[in-house]
Amino acid sequence: EADCYQPFTLTNQTIADYETKILVDVLLVPMAGNAPSDIQATNITTTSATISWNEITNASYDYQYKETSSSTWLPFVSTSNNSIDLTGLTHSTEYEVQVRNTCNSNTSSWSNSLIFTTTPCNPPPNLTVSNVTPTSATISWDNLSSTTYEYRIQELLTPPCWTIVSTSNTT
Repeated sequence: EADCYQPFTLTNQTIADYETKILVDVLLVPMAGNAPSDIQATNITTTSATISWNEITNASYDYQYKETSSSTWLPFVSTSNNSIDLTGLTHSTEYEVQVRNTCNSNTSSWSNSLIFTTTPCNPPPNLTVSNVTPTSATISWDNLSSTTYEYRIQELLTPPCWTIVSTSNTT
């Protein structure tokens, strides 16, 4: 099997060690002629996703992605891996990804698009406020699988002033 070429099986041939044989009418098809296949999105979260595809020996890859609502692709990125992590995505947003490969200076066309949607960012359940005084209040909610929460507090001033707090507690 030659790198960057589709496998070709010889039948009715015997080749001994160190023997040279001339084979006629053998057509090797470059793998770069075919776009990567079996593209999948896994580990999808509110802000990231892992994209993977079938590996081609000694190939490198380019990938591009965009929000499906956009007509503009982000600049393509090159990698030698057949799996990439997209980060910095927006929650509850549909994305489109395409991949192509390059092998021995041959570049395939872009793959068919893979469409996936990041997960929503839901507030924790049973959010309550209690023990309200002029200078404090207790805010509590049911624990989710997250270990860190972020909440905003707005003072009713003119103009409004927001304070952002990160915590791993539920109160």
